[in-house]
Amino acid sequence: MSDEELPQSSQNQKASDLFGELLMSRVRDTQIQFWDQTLVGETRHANYQQVYEALSQSIDAQQLASIRDLIPYVVDNVIAHFLGMLEARKEIDIAVHLEGQTVPNLRKVTEGLESALYGEDGWIAKFSKERYDPFGLEAGW
Repeated sequence: MSDEELPQSSQNQKASDLFGELLMSRVRDTQIQFWDQTLVGETRHANYQQVYEALSQSIDAQQLASIRDLIPYVVDNVIAHFLGMLEARKEIDIAVHLEGQTVPNLRKVTEGLESALYGEDGWIAKFSKERYDPFGLEAGW
């Protein structure tokens, strides 16, 4: 069966996966990596070097490590709220174009954009290469 003959639900899943994969690799992973580098003083950006210097002078290494552990939670929270806003705003549609076809409204074919992030089959677990749940909180929920 060629891609053109795939059932619509398969195209919808491909569209959702493409969006989720890009969001994880280009937003989540890059931001976690950026802040990890910043918190060890490896940034080339002068403003963020100043953030590192101010933090490293005012808190100890263990506290800095604790802040580092929070990074995935902060990034995930921002992404989740952004997706929730997109979900709530009916005048905004996310169209995904792939393989000569268009899924015109990702919100309508995904069971909640925000909830698509989480769980064993969520975008984070499937597509992110950066740490997830560094405190082990998900296991207890």
